Amino acid sequence: MDYPKPLEHECGCKVSWRTYESLVEAEQAAKVAAVKRDADLAEGYDFGYQWPSTINQNDDSTYTVVCP
Repeated sequence: MDYPKPLEHECGCKVSWRTYESLVEAEQAAKVAAVKRDADLAEGYDFGYQWPSTINQNDDSTYTVVCP
């Protein structure tokens, strides 16, 4: 499984954020993020206050997914 190509990709210390034009793309990315999140959690990784697979709708009608 791989992420759909995002409009924008930002990297942070514990997670990254991928922004998509459509909710369908964001939901696909969230499914990938959930699988990768579960694998990382099984190894003891701490995502801090972020939860990979969360989808947020932005003011410009794009969608941002929290990714591990």
